[in-house]
Amino acid sequence: MVAPKSKAKSNASKWSEVVEETPQDRALREAEKAARLRTQDLVSPPPYRRIGKKPGKGTTILCIGDPHATPGPNGTLPDNRRFEWLGRAITDIQPDVVWCAGDLFSFDSLEQFSKPGSRAWFDGSDFHKDCDAGIDAMLRIKAQVDGYNRGRKKENRSEPARWIYTLGNHEARIDTLLYQTPIGYRLTGMISMENLRAKELGWEVYPYLESVEVAGISFAHAKIAGVMGKPIAGIHHASSLLAKTFKSSVVGHSHLADHAIRTSGDGKKMHGLVVGCFTEEQMGYAGEANKLWWRGLVVLRGCDGTGDMNVEWLNMDRVKALYA
Repeated sequence: MVAPKSKAKSNASKWSEVVEETPQDRALREAEKAARLRTQDLVSPPPYRRIGKKPGKGTTILCIGDPHATPGPNGTLPDNRRFEWLGRAITDIQPDVVWCAGDLFSFDSLEQFSKPGSRAWFDGSDFHKDCDAGIDAMLRIKAQVDGYNRGRKKENRSEPARWIYTLGNHEARIDTLLYQTPIGYRLTGMISMENLRAKELGWEVYPYLESVEVAGISFAHAKIAGVMGKPIAGIHHASSLLAKTFKSSVVGHSHLADHAIRTSGDGKKMHGLVVGCFTEEQMGYAGEANKLWWRGLVVLRGCDGTGDMNVEWLNMDRVKALYA
């Protein structure tokens, strides 16, 4: 009869099985020891392997704050060189969508018709000069993009899928003149929003204060609040946008730059964004307010449909340095 193994010997055998080290474990332990020694000797660790360049996720949107194309003094040609810079920026950034916040046409000739009921005199000559200034601006943008694409293969071209133009309060002066002043009926059929020619140049045109949604973000010249329909504004403009709209919203109108981020109950990021203006000159009517304005372009990257975005600011000095 074979004598049973002792209990102590049996336990020792089990213990040896538990602590037995595999070659892989030994290699890992030695690597950890070497890493600790290297760190304490202040030796740089070997770099991680790079993932490699991946296609950009989401939609890229180029935002153009109120540009205010105006004729030169005494009816001279407008200084629209910044719109050529803008065209070059489009070919460089290659956005999926270009959005103009409105007030591309300044229509200073219609300033007296900003409010309903005006009995002011209408000067058709100045009106058409204002139209020419805005059309010239759009043509300069288009010329830069077309020139870049000419002769290039399709995959190397800069061709935004959408050109979006949300009309501003300055363009809305046309409708105020036509429908809310005593002389408007005399001008019906003579002037209209068709004078802008924007649709002919490939822009999607949306009425003043109407919003358009792109990649989960709402764009408009301005957002309104209250039963009187007044545009949201103020020193905390971006925060007010989120408080009143409850979603990611991007606007122009105030010529200021502002950005606020909040998180919804389900963890999604909401952005309120005010994109400034795209002007160079100081506006005489604004006086000291000119100092408050932010001038340049804003690029939204990685817009994935949830309302989140990565915001890139290019002030006018930077735009000029890159594209003039």
